[in-house]
Amino acid sequence: EPFMRLIEKYPDSARIQNYLGRCLFKAGSTDEAKARFEQALVLMPAFAEAQGNLAVLLWEQGRLDEAVEHMSAAAELAPNDPDTLFNIGMIYAQLGQGLEAIDALSGYVSLSPEDNDTRVHLAALLIDNGRESDGLAELEHVLAEVPDHENATRVLRQLETLVAANEGPQGV
Repeated sequence: EPFMRLIEKYPDSARIQNYLGRCLFKAGSTDEAKARFEQALVLMPAFAEAQGNLAVLLWEQGRLDEAVEHMSAAAELAPNDPDTLFNIGMIYAQLGQGLEAIDALSGYVSLSPEDNDTRVHLAALLIDNGRESDGLAELEHVLAEVPDHENATRVLRQLETLVAANEGPQGV
C-alpha cells in the first residue's frame, strides 16, 4: 500500500519500482513483481539489486538460465556483494557448473567466513570436482568451530563411503 502511493508520486523511481517488486514477490504476486523489477531495470539498467531480485524470482520459478544471466549482471555491477555471490554460486551448482559455483562460493566465503553452512556446500562442490584436499580443509574448518555440525559430518561420511567403495579393503 505505501509503495503504491510512492509509485504514483514517483513513477520514474527505479528504487521504488524495485522495492514494490520485493513486496509483491513476498506476497506471491510473481508476475507483478517481475514487471516491477523489469521496470526498475528500464529506468536504471545498472541497478544491481533489481538484477539480483529478478534473478531470484526467475530462480524460484526454475528458469535457471535466465536467473544466472541476471545474477551475473548483478555480480558485474556489485562484485563484492555477498548475497549476489552466494546466489550465483547456488544457481551455478543447480546448473551443474561446479567450477563456476566454486568460484562464486569461494568469493562469498571470503566475505562471510562465519557462514559454516555455505562452507559445507563449498566443501561438497570441491570434493565433487576433484579437489578433495580443499574440500576437506573446508570441512575441518567447520568442524573445528562446530564439532557436531550435521551437514559437515554427513559430507564427511559420504566421502568416507566413496573412498571405501573405490579403494576396497586393503589386502596383505
